[in-house]
Amino acid sequence: MKRLVTILLVCIAIFLSGCGIANETAGQNQKQTKYLDKAGFQKEYRDATVHLELPPAIFFPDEANTGGAQSFEEGCGVSFAQQYWIYAWQVEWLEQRNRDQEREVAAINMLKNVIPECEFMREKIDEAGRRLYYEYIRKAELGDPSGFQHEVSVNPMKLERALDD
Repeated sequence: MKRLVTILLVCIAIFLSGCGIANETAGQNQKQTKYLDKAGFQKEYRDATVHLELPPAIFFPDEANTGGAQSFEEGCGVSFAQQYWIYAWQVEWLEQRNRDQEREVAAINMLKNVIPECEFMREKIDEAGRRLYYEYIRKAELGDPSGFQHEVSVNPMKLERALDD
């Protein structure tokens, strides 16, 4: 019986030491996640907004709504800015369709040709999400607003607007 217990303990020790090595190796192959405080998140957000063109009379809020969170994974500020930007162009297309053809065309062109190249769409949205987005574009080009109507209703954001639009 004593020999069986010894063998069992040796097996457990070997197993556990192997797990430690596997975890060390896995940790070396993974990127180290960096975190930002609220000020760092807001700076990242503001820096990202400089490069994003919004529809007429819509502007970025001075600060992104953090919902009270104090710690953010690096890249969240950029993602938030890009989500707001995408949402603004979806709303622009919905509001301008059958109303202002020039703005309607500008919005669908932005949604079809520019937005798919942004970091958020390329790296944060999975393949199924991208396929769904392209289906919304296809529908919009045929005059069907249902895809973007659904998107803005399930992911609502408050857009900052100029008073005269």
